[in-house]
Amino acid sequence: MRVDISTIKDTKGATIEVELREPVGSLGAAGRELELSDPVEVRAKVTNTGHGTLLVQGKARARLKATCDRCLAPFDLEIVSDFEQQCVRGREDGRPARSSGGEGRWDDVCEYHGDVVDIGPEVRESLALAIPIKLVCNDECKGLCPSCGKNLNEGPCDCSATPYDVRLAALADLDLRRQTGNRD
Repeated sequence: MRVDISTIKDTKGATIEVELREPVGSLGAAGRELELSDPVEVRAKVTNTGHGTLLVQGKARARLKATCDRCLAPFDLEIVSDFEQQCVRGREDGRPARSSGGEGRWDDVCEYHGDVVDIGPEVRESLALAIPIKLVCNDECKGLCPSCGKNLNEGPCDCSATPYDVRLAALADLDLRRQTGNRD
């Protein structure tokens, strides 16, 4: 996601606003990769703050293909995130202006060269951070029956009404012996 800054790069206080719509592949979060249903939509404002520094502020919107953690049904998850990035002009020879953690980035600052700022990494990061840890198709999702595995959103299952906890099976067996008078 590249933004052309040629009209503002030499004028302190100048701003441009852009709307971008681009595919970004998949997003990784919480140990899983989620594919995007549609291209990511971004609205951003880039401001020249002087001395070769730009401030990029924006909002990103994405629709992901997800699987519900309660009922295992596929659903589309829409996420929206705000982002802010400071970018500094890089050196003419393309080498990093400062030592960085890799890819011309350090802390919350990125480098740009020429007339283009790449906001793609910041957009991907902000969207990944906006993905909830628990993916649920809706707040009222009832999940699966722990005994038979039926999706309880489709109706009740035929299992017994009393829940049975396998960890307490020995106690249930003792209770059954006490009721029948069998002391073996």
